[in-house]
Amino acid sequence: MKQAVLLAMVLGIPTLALPQAVQKDVKVEIASANEWRGSLATDGMVVRPQIAFKLPVGPTITGWASLDMENRGGNEYRFTAEQGWNAVVSSGSFGITLYNRNDGRPDTTEIFATLRPFGPTGLKFAAYKDIDAVDGFYARVSTGGSLGAGAMSARAKLSWDGWIGYSDSKFGAVYYRHNGSGPADLGGRVTMSFGLANGTLEAWAQATTLLNPDYLGMNGDRSTFTIGASFGWQF
Repeated sequence: MKQAVLLAMVLGIPTLALPQAVQKDVKVEIASANEWRGSLATDGMVVRPQIAFKLPVGPTITGWASLDMENRGGNEYRFTAEQGWNAVVSSGSFGITLYNRNDGRPDTTEIFATLRPFGPTGLKFAAYKDIDAVDGFYARVSTGGSLGAGAMSARAKLSWDGWIGYSDSKFGAVYYRHNGSGPADLGGRVTMSFGLANGTLEAWAQATTLLNPDYLGMNGDRSTFTIGASFGWQF
């Protein structure tokens, strides 16, 4: 029942009642698996709906779900509030995420912060701190780029990004089956997208491996490869 209520919140928030100044972003994604920070959480097809509300002044509120289509007990729900900021030499954000799961990982609450220094490298630093069920720490450094072309309302783009992660011993013990700390995961993703007016169609491929030889994912795997496609629109 709790999961049904959470899913209803993700999908059924009455967007028409919100002020028109609020940007609404809706996205539906189909993927061959649900991967989370290098760990294969759901080994099978998932459908991932998402809805985000960006306020003119204030945080962006997002509801997200990963629904296991092969009935392997791998559903996951997230609710995030994130506040962005801009400075002279950098930008970033901070926020909080609530996790509800039935895939063997604990329900938990996490605070996070990101930093993007301005410049040609495209670097992004992100840190995540579980504050209740796990009380662990995780961090990522990533970079990426894109090539695109478009005119008027039509556009096409090829994007890529890569990252390296680090976890402390508490985080590793819960999520990677090993009570140690160190490099956690190394990953990369290539995305092709085509946009028309306010809608965007994407197809992507992602490869990730756990760097620490003692770490194992939720399904006992150290490497994952997933593909997927999504459609999103704004209003």
